[in-house]
Amino acid sequence: MNTEHSYITAEWLTEALRSTNTISSDVSVSAIETSVISGGMMANSYLIKLEYANGTGSEPASLVAKAPSSNPDSRKSGQEMDSYLKEVNFYKYIAPTLSMNVPKCYFAQIDPETSDFTLLLEDLNPATICLPRDCSLEKLKASIIQLALLHADTWNDEKLKNYDWLVDSAAPGHFERIKPMITKGWEVLKASADDRVRSNFERVGDGFLAIAERWLGDMGKRFCLAHCDYRMTNVMYTEDNESIAIDWQTLQLGRPGLDTFYLIANTLDPETRKAHETELLQVYYDTLLANGVEDYSFDDCIEDYEYGSLYAVMMVLATTYGIGATHLPDAYKRQIFFVVPRYWGFVDEHEILQRYSSQA
Repeated sequence: MNTEHSYITAEWLTEALRSTNTISSDVSVSAIETSVISGGMMANSYLIKLEYANGTGSEPASLVAKAPSSNPDSRKSGQEMDSYLKEVNFYKYIAPTLSMNVPKCYFAQIDPETSDFTLLLEDLNPATICLPRDCSLEKLKASIIQLALLHADTWNDEKLKNYDWLVDSAAPGHFERIKPMITKGWEVLKASADDRVRSNFERVGDGFLAIAERWLGDMGKRFCLAHCDYRMTNVMYTEDNESIAIDWQTLQLGRPGLDTFYLIANTLDPETRKAHETELLQVYYDTLLANGVEDYSFDDCIEDYEYGSLYAVMMVLATTYGIGATHLPDAYKRQIFFVVPRYWGFVDEHEILQRYSSQA
């Protein structure tokens, strides 16, 4: 285990799991085996296998531990954007209320001053992540149904605004908070661009920054709890193709299209997207209505989906800032410039920028 997180010992795990009644007071963790799952993007994750003294067999045999990233830039941005605070509090306060499939949480704590945090989550093995190129339409539909359950459960729920740690994207002052991040992210992204980007790259990026505040002004038209990074690498599938959402560091209150566009555009290449997006949005829409959402037309659903394309552009800029506040590491260039043509192309094709430019 990274020495930065070496406090996660058998003794520490015993106290943590007892504190949430995951194990009883007469059971203790006697030995652990730890391996790294990932590290450096926004958080470090570890798989921990556990042995128990006085165990009954009902205790988790393994779990996933998450802690802050070892990458200084990522950790700094995770603290600035309250990413760690949001994920910890999601598991503590919101996850238990949802119909959506999410990992079971055994323990969640954070120091609000330093943003040091630890999450102990269900090991979802043998569930696996499916890369976009291998994702079947059946899997994608399973994920969009789960997304609709999340949105239906939280649709225009004013009580969610009582959580002061949960960003309301339509709240006054939100744009001023994110403006330095996306502006710097765009500077870094432009400096990192190469022949993988198309001729519309700078025009769409510059155009988005010019209308971003007006675009954000439409965020409050309707809202729900949005995952805001809902893509294949943040979803796991069981052997029965059940979809389970992971990585909740980006959640906020916002329009539902923040998630529908992000999922579909990240998974399907542009031609496949055009062939299936209406079908997928119909599945999403039907699930919303079946779970109590009212006064929402399919035209509204399409409008939100198109609205979400500019969120995807913003997410690229924020992600670039988060992983490379001064420069974009080569390790991330390929994945970022893979999605840029998809988002920028959709914005161009549907003339999304023009809608907001005309409001000036």
